[in-house]
Amino acid sequence: ALKALGNYKDAKDAYEIACMLEPKFYQAHYYYANLLLFAGEHAKALDAAKKCIALAPNYPEKGWLEKIQSINTLYDEGVKLYEKKPTRDYSGALSKFQQVVQLNPYQSEAYW
Repeated sequence: ALKALGNYKDAKDAYEIACMLEPKFYQAHYYYANLLLFAGEHAKALDAAKKCIALAPNYPEKGWLEKIQSINTLYDEGVKLYEKKPTRDYSGALSKFQQVVQLNPYQSEAYW
């Protein structure tokens, strides 16, 4: 209900509690992973996605875990290029971040 109302932070927190209280409730891990991804918490999203897949390999849509892994990898690569010393690779970072938002248009950190 919180997610439907647009209250993503509280929805994410509620799904986190649901995952702790009922660790085998794979749907909670699925929605928690999606909300973590939306919040830009890539590594935690990947962990939650892996838990969902382990509990119910056929539940999420095909390619869901791979998509989260790709977003996570692309984002991390973009950050590394942006923070590269001594010279930052702005165009390389931009390319990675553009790929992230193509896969996940709600990824505000990649836009930033």
